Amino acid sequence: MGRNKLVGNQILDKFGLYLFFRKSIFSEFNQKICKHSEIFAISPLFGLGRNLKNVFFLKPRRGRTPEHLYSPTSFKYEESVATHILLLHAISGCDTSSSLFNIGKAKFVNALQKAPKIGTSLELFKKQDVDEQVLAKAGERLLIAVYGGGEDVRSLNELRFKCFTKSVSKAKFNLATLPPTTEAAEQHIYRSYLQVQMWLGYELDATKWGWTRGARGLEPLTTTAAPAPEALLKTISCKCTKNCGGMCGCRKAGLKCSVLCHNCAGQTCDNVTQLRAVDDEDSDDNNDIDDPAPLTLNLSELFLIQVMIRENLKTRGLGIFF
Repeated sequence: MGRNKLVGNQILDKFGLYLFFRKSIFSEFNQKICKHSEIFAISPLFGLGRNLKNVFFLKPRRGRTPEHLYSPTSFKYEESVATHILLLHAISGCDTSSSLFNIGKAKFVNALQKAPKIGTSLELFKKQDVDEQVLAKAGERLLIAVYGGGEDVRSLNELRFKCFTKSVSKAKFNLATLPPTTEAAEQHIYRSYLQVQMWLGYELDATKWGWTRGARGLEPLTTTAAPAPEALLKTISCKCTKNCGGMCGCRKAGLKCSVLCHNCAGQTCDNVTQLRAVDDEDSDDNNDIDDPAPLTLNLSELFLIQVMIRENLKTRGLGIFF
């Protein structure tokens, strides 16, 4: 059977396994054992059938680890965690949603235990008709707690900036460990809500909840915000040795090469802005227009900004991965 699982007289693939856990079919079984090698299946079991005594999860033996039988009634966490187990599983990363870099499920559980007041707003994830912005704010409060932010932190963008300023002085620092931006987290929260609703048996339009239709089907919408303000994007440079083709960092960022580029200096490659000649008449007409104020940065600031933007552009999810 490979990775398919036998439940009674049914063989279930991964999606069939989710269907097995839906509330609407629990009553059809007298006593069944669901056998699965992946621990992810326990969350729907606990979330949808916490009070059921006739459904079990069997994790097969692997190496020296013996097989283990789980029951929804044996869930070890308190009510504040148990009631939100579906959301905790989805938002911390599962097969059908994104995940946060280096943030495991235990951190979400610990955050909710330390800040149980957040649980009240998380009830929105179980409801069908919700305001998107209110839902996003509720999810953002949970993410702020996961990243160690207090009640005084107003947004993930604020917390992200605080974490960045504390870390720039370190000899080694991975920018992916920063909290995601508010806009990227919003799409992650929408995808988590969609997954919870699917586990509860409700069908929603995925394109309204963090997904977009591409050439190969549904694709995650990583963020609705630009990777950085336009003025900062202009500080990106490349080190291409010739022509600045498809692998050029500037071209990948959707920018033209500039004088900051190490080799081409924005003049000798194929990725340059085509300028037209300006005659005296055009120049006279524009004498009364003020030039935009220059962006003043010292070399260290410029370097940090370039590194940060380059890392963010790699995923466009700004700390969120798929």
